[in-house]
Amino acid sequence: MGWWSTTVMGGDSPLDAEGDFFHIVFKGTKYEDGCDRMDAQDAGELTREEISEAIFQRLPELLERVRGPVPDLDIFKQVLGVLILEFGVPVNDLTREVIDLAIDGAKHDEWAQTDEERAAYMQAFILQLNEYDGKPTEVKFEGLFEKLAEHLEAGIPV
Repeated sequence: MGWWSTTVMGGDSPLDAEGDFFHIVFKGTKYEDGCDRMDAQDAGELTREEISEAIFQRLPELLERVRGPVPDLDIFKQVLGVLILEFGVPVNDLTREVIDLAIDGAKHDEWAQTDEERAAYMQAFILQLNEYDGKPTEVKFEGLFEKLAEHLEAGIPV
């Protein structure tokens, strides 16, 4: 499907990366197959704090994932940064390493080099990462259906 928004999470690639990360985070649990943050939170089974702790416990494996050869590596780095911010993962040396990698991913985002709107989102994301203090921080997200509705309201063909 591609991209529908210039935000960090506004396309298939970042959502796929998020799924890969959650597969690592929930490996060996009942959430291992097919869990994403919306499934877990909507079901009321996992709190933000429980997801944060699960991410924190799996930081070494998550870091390994973004150190290896991966298609869309900068996207993977950004998405891991999003998870740290949104779930309020505690700050330690590993968390700082993830934040540094996410900043690197945002600074080297190819799309941002040619699109002002994407560049603005990357700059805002870098600012959020630099200011992160361990408290949950919302990252701008525009869902596919939200963007479709916006286009329909504006009379833009979809």
